[in-house]
Amino acid sequence: MLQKAADHIPNFHYLGEIPNSEVNKQLSQSHILVNTSQYEGFSNTFVQAWMRKVVVVSLNSNPDGLLTDKEIGFVSGNPDELEKTIGDLVDNRDTIEKIGKRPLIMRKQITPMH
Repeated sequence: MLQKAADHIPNFHYLGEIPNSEVNKQLSQSHILVNTSQYEGFSNTFVQAWMRKVVVVSLNSNPDGLLTDKEIGFVSGNPDELEKTIGDLVDNRDTIEKIGKRPLIMRKQITPMH
């Protein structure tokens, strides 16, 4: 299904299963991570995205309410809202930059100084 979509949508690229180093490379060139999992615990890709100032937009997954409570991402709940959220972000780079910095600021606040 995803490969078929990639064949017909010019700005959509399905990479399939890739090694962690390639995930990090792709995220470092991205502004938004879209998570469409129905059920997921704490996704490693969320952490990988946050480390690279990439905004997380999730269809369903919001581990411990972290995305919404700490305002470090978005949870849409349905495909239409997911599309709207992504469109709003694409149209507002300032929001991407502001939200993208929050996880790193939070990390500095909770990491003990040596």
